[in-house]
Amino acid sequence: MKKSTTRDFEEQVYELWDGLADLPLAETRRSIDLLFTRLAKWIGADNAFWVGTARVQSGRKAKQDILYGWRLRAAERWHPLPGEDAAFIRKILVLMEREPGMPTRKVISEAGRFRTYRMHDGFIDFKAYRKTAQ
Repeated sequence: MKKSTTRDFEEQVYELWDGLADLPLAETRRSIDLLFTRLAKWIGADNAFWVGTARVQSGRKAKQDILYGWRLRAAERWHPLPGEDAAFIRKILVLMEREPGMPTRKVISEAGRFRTYRMHDGFIDFKAYRKTAQ
């Protein structure tokens, strides 16, 4: 078996972007399936969750804002859990904006650039997180 190189991986990323660009804008579910299928294969994930944000404040106001000037506008889980319809997701987004938990604040604090988080990588202090209301 041939060992994968950085160059091979870059080609796979370009192929993914081309595949996403070829899909009609209205076919978001197909885009999500393509994106998450490839990402899951690359990193060994069994599910994924995407959140789209919009910047509503910047500068000093953003620094004083609970969500750093960002607002949650859309979310998709690759394999939705039972009961996770669009209305449920909207309710969760509203709640997350009013009372963002540690994971939400961490993710939003770095919004505006591509990055990924895996729960087991320690992107938040889990000892402190376990003491919060869940």
